[in-house]
Amino acid sequence: MIYLIRERRLEAGVGHLKPLWSPKWAFFFFFLFFFFFFFADLLALIEVLTIYCLNNLVGITQITQVFQDSDIG
Repeated sequence: MIYLIRERRLEAGVGHLKPLWSPKWAFFFFFLFFFFFFFADLLALIEVLTIYCLNNLVGITQITQVFQDSDIG
């Protein structure tokens, strides 16, 4: 009798423990970390390019100042 009740509970899904890791969670965390690192890398790339361009602009103005000073002198 106990065996039949247990078997019916298992058929109804009452006695089952749900697995902690399912494919939907795997995909969720994969895309979460993928997009996080993708956007972090994108922001780092924008930052590096901005600093590079600003350094080039500062370098160009310094070079033109040197040429202007030498022209004046």
